[in-house]
This record gives sequence, C-alpha cells and structure tokens, in this order.
Amino acid sequence: MGNRQLAVVVGVLVAIAVVALAGRAITFQSENVIISDVPELTETSLDKVVIRNNEFETVVDKVGGEWRVGQYPVVRLRFDDMWATTSMFQEAELIARNPENHSIMGVSAENGTFVEFWKDDELVDEFFVGDQQFAPIGERMITPWTIFVRTCFLRRPDSDDVFGIFCDFPDRFPTDPKFWRNPIIAEIPRDEIQVVRFRYSDEEFELELNNSVWTLTGGQFNKEPADSQVMVELLQYIEMLVASDFPTEDEVSRLDFSIADITLELDVRPGSTSRSARVLFMRRDEGGFFVKRSDQSYAYILEDELATLVLKKIADFVVEVEVPASTP
Repeated sequence: MGNRQLAVVVGVLVAIAVVALAGRAITFQSENVIISDVPELTETSLDKVVIRNNEFETVVDKVGGEWRVGQYPVVRLRFDDMWATTSMFQEAELIARNPENHSIMGVSAENGTFVEFWKDDELVDEFFVGDQQFAPIGERMITPWTIFVRTCFLRRPDSDDVFGIFCDFPDRFPTDPKFWRNPIIAEIPRDEIQVVRFRYSDEEFELELNNSVWTLTGGQFNKEPADSQVMVELLQYIEMLVASDFPTEDEVSRLDFSIADITLELDVRPGSTSRSARVLFMRRDEGGFFVKRSDQSYAYILEDELATLVLKKIADFVVEVEVPASTP
C-alpha cells in the first residue's frame, strides 16, 4: 500500500472515530430532557453580552440602541448569527451528565467559552458554550463542533448537565474583540461620490465628476480630464474602505489627528442617501497608517499594501498625451 493510500485510509478511520465518539456523546442520555428556566435571550431583551475564555474577553454593550464593542459598532451579520444561535437555547436537549465529557464538548472551565447575558446590570443567565471547531487543552486537540455532528453544547457553570442544540456552523461566540468590531472606515456607493479631495503637506488636489467625466484640479491642472482607469480603481477601494486592524488602547491615547499627515475628503452628490466623509491619516512607525473619520471618536489601522491603493497623488491622474511622430 502506497503512502497516499495509507493516508486516505487513516483519514477515513479518524473520521469514523470522530463520528462514533460524537454519536456516543449525543445519545448518552436516552430520555428526552429539555433544558429548563432559560429566559428570552434576544437583543431586545438584553443590553450586554460578555464572551470570554482563558485568552480573551469581549464585552458587547447596547449604547443608545446600538450594540458596540467599546466604541466600535459590531459587525451586524456576525451579531445576527449569534442571536440566531441563542434563540435555540430554550430548545436544548440533555446530552450528558458525566463531567468527564465536559472538555470533549468544549464546556469545561479549561477550554469552554463562557457567555454571560445581562439586563440593567443584572445577570440574566450564563453558560459554557461548546461550539468551537478547535478547543485545545495544552497539546490536546479537541474539536467540540464537527461537520459530522453539527451540535453546539451548553452547560451552566453550577451544573454537570450538558445540553445540545443543532448548529449549522461553528464559532458563533468568538472571544477576541477584533472579531466583533466593524472594520469599515467609510462606505459610500461609488455612484454617490461627486468629489474626491486629497490634502498632503506638499500638494492638494481634487477630482470632480462633471457630466460623467472625472476632472482633475490642483497644481497646474484646472478641471483637466483625469485618467479614467485610475479613477475606476480608486473608487473600487474607497467606496468601502476597510481597516486592516485596530490600534491598541495605548496607541490610541497617543494619537492626535489634529495634525494628520493626509486628509481624504469624499463629497456626495445632492440627494444621496450617504453622508460625505472626511478621513484622516497618520503615519505609523511600524508602517501603514492610523486612520480615523473626523465624525468618529475611534481609530483604525490601514496597512501599506492597501494604503498605496487609496492614497494617490496628482501625477497618478495625469493623462499622458501621445505626441505623434514627426514625418521626415
């Protein structure tokens, strides 16, 4: 038997073992026992969710009707997925009572994700949630959620009982705050952008849409046609400007955007549904830029690779005119 055939056979045997183990865990209790006393866990009935493990902690608060992680709004799609999962908690069925199974199901204190639900500073309910694809303990690789048995496990911290619900996808409760923060710096559909304006220390210029033609004004140019291909590429990146990362609290405390190195202004057409945006850039010692909208209190990081696609200079938009060759 060749190495490739052997690897396939081993892989199949491992998959069968996983299915068998998961099946044994799920059928451990024959009685159909439903979890009790689970209150309504929805975004309308709660105002804070705390998600943590031994590495990270995320606190999501409802502020003025909007859910936020610190100052940042949440990624709406990911948050909706989490609520879709909590809506099934009241239907969870008893799976196991043996505490030796807790780590396998990702609901132990060592490898579980602990989730608290709050309302008006009162704890409503709390669970260890085992919905991770990977929940290692030391060098032990543990996979509570598998594609073979799509189950998320729940355990209250004061009980050994483990309940299960159907989960089509894993990892609905990540603990890293960066997962939940919305990374979109500015979002304006390209057909609503009327003017793009750049301000550097050594030059200022603007690009304006006039009669379906983008024109360049700045330096020696006054409403000259801009390079259409460069404009198409620029609009592709600025209509949804997405951050590469988020600064640390220490970095934020040292930022002063009143002395920004570069300013990008996006003016929308009259009657647009979007608002104009003014985006400030400050160079990072490590490379890239700290970025902040002038109407927001929080900042982002934009790596050099993306920044070079956005931060253009006058020379990038100049249309090269071909000079016809002189006839002898």
